[in-house]
Amino acid sequence: MRSNVWVGLTLLLVGRWACGATYYVDFARGDDARAGTSAAAAWKHAPGDATATGAAQAVHLAPGDVVLLRGGVTYHGSIRVPASGDAGKPITYKGDGWGAEKAVLDGSATFGNTWTRCASADQLRGNPNFRHIYWTAAPKGYRFTDGTYENDAFIYPAQDPTPNDPFHFDRIDQLRVLPNDDPTVTQTDSSITDPRHFTQADPAYYDGASVLVWHHPNVTRLYKIIGYDPATHTIRHEPVGGDGIYKGRATYYAIMNHPDGLSGPGQYWLDETTGRFYVWPRKARPAENEYSVVALETGINAGGRQHVVIEGLVVQKFVYGIRAGDSGTRDIVIRNNDVRTLKSEDKYAIQAGGTDLKVLNNRVVDCQRAVGILAGGRDVVIDGNLVRRTSRQGIWLMGADHCQVTHNTVIDISGTHANGISVYLFHRNVLIAGNRILRTGSALTYHGNGDRARKSEQLVIYNNLCDGATNSWGNTMGSVTLVNNTFLGPANVGGDGGRQVFVNNIVHGGGRGTVRSHNLYTALARWQRPGDRHNWTPADGEIDWARKSPDDIFVDAARGDYHLKAGSPALGAGIDPTAYLPVDLFPNYDFTKNIEGKPHTRDGKWTIGAYGGPTE
Repeated sequence: MRSNVWVGLTLLLVGRWACGATYYVDFARGDDARAGTSAAAAWKHAPGDATATGAAQAVHLAPGDVVLLRGGVTYHGSIRVPASGDAGKPITYKGDGWGAEKAVLDGSATFGNTWTRCASADQLRGNPNFRHIYWTAAPKGYRFTDGTYENDAFIYPAQDPTPNDPFHFDRIDQLRVLPNDDPTVTQTDSSITDPRHFTQADPAYYDGASVLVWHHPNVTRLYKIIGYDPATHTIRHEPVGGDGIYKGRATYYAIMNHPDGLSGPGQYWLDETTGRFYVWPRKARPAENEYSVVALETGINAGGRQHVVIEGLVVQKFVYGIRAGDSGTRDIVIRNNDVRTLKSEDKYAIQAGGTDLKVLNNRVVDCQRAVGILAGGRDVVIDGNLVRRTSRQGIWLMGADHCQVTHNTVIDISGTHANGISVYLFHRNVLIAGNRILRTGSALTYHGNGDRARKSEQLVIYNNLCDGATNSWGNTMGSVTLVNNTFLGPANVGGDGGRQVFVNNIVHGGGRGTVRSHNLYTALARWQRPGDRHNWTPADGEIDWARKSPDDIFVDAARGDYHLKAGSPALGAGIDPTAYLPVDLFPNYDFTKNIEGKPHTRDGKWTIGAYGGPTE
């Protein structure tokens, strides 16, 4: 009998080691004192949550184990993956395997149980909109820059001037201009004099407010206002960082967190003196809404772990969404997650740094002051993701070695100093291919590492649609290959750092190369025009279409259809670029196909640009 027990136990342990256990987590109805090994015995908290107790806290996850969060349930907590898996036996945190919907990780805390309507304009330093505004006690430790929500939507701190798009509140086209040619308007690193707007008689009028200042190096930052002189129309503020303010040109600023800026629904003001939170609700009364604020930093963190899968989760209302970026991080898969409504203060929605990481088919949407996906390290693949409305870079590679950024859609990235896809610092063997980069500041940017002795090298930019400028700078680049892209903006690329191939591109001006041929120009840069000292002329097979209509090239550019129409000059006008492409470096990418995975050739002739014809 005893031997049978041992045999059974041994078989159980072998089976668990081979297949792993599944642990169930139901934040709404679970209990950490249960076994956690079935839906009926689910835990409330996931292993790795600092607030877990009982068996949920005590469990030691083993290779092959799955932590399954119940779909459709909002989990209020933060998870630090507590253990590593083995090769082929990852530890998995999964939010789309139990129930029809994804599980939601939420980092916010609610506040505002009682509300009082403002009784007079005096409570708001004269704001005539007081009848629409209510107040409650602010959460302990709350800062007006913290992510703040009415139901599941952002609300925004009072700002003057009121931005048309408060999500991108820091864009300079939404700020107040300090013209360079007006001697009555001046700016220093710690003050602004503006008699057009600083006309209030009360020296305490700007107490508690901040000023948003645009300065070197093309950034906007908040600085506390520390004094106001009505006689000279001057505010004083904390000294700006970076390299200081710009000289000899117009600059920009805005006043933030001042009650005078409460001008419409969805705005709030924090009175730091009284600790009151004032809001103009989108619905008539704040009691009809739920208000919350970011209370936890990271949704789920696998940094420093190996062999982990994070999939099928909705991660919302944190500073960071999903992180896997500490030393020793290896073989992490982040896939099929929705990361949304973060308030990041220049942090990251998804961070992937280490060796052998994959970021696949995620949706990163509405993450304010965030980089959508930040990645670095070796053997990193970023494929099939949607990044929309992040206020900094959409996808940003820093120090990447043998990395691929493929088949992603990056759209509506329009904060100050925000680019669609960027490849910075030392990098080597990087492929940027098959991406659609739309409605951004600069669509694509890259540069070397500033060290002539250790150049960045082998950057391949292939099959991309770039709606916006493509910019490079620095002279520490090695080989750069730009082939079969559709650049709807200028391609300000070049430099003296190494070999650059520029072939088979549709480009709206620009486009240098030590090897250059078979490009179609829908516009010419100033240096390409007749009479310029560069004496530019079209190279072999190049087409100057700058004085002709782009309507002859694309099916319907006005509606975003960049397929090549019948009779397009780009059809069959390219060359086979295989000899210029490092095919052996990226064996899993098919360099004979276009952005849609269809052949680049028609009747044996290669097309120019990222797309083929409409019927291909």
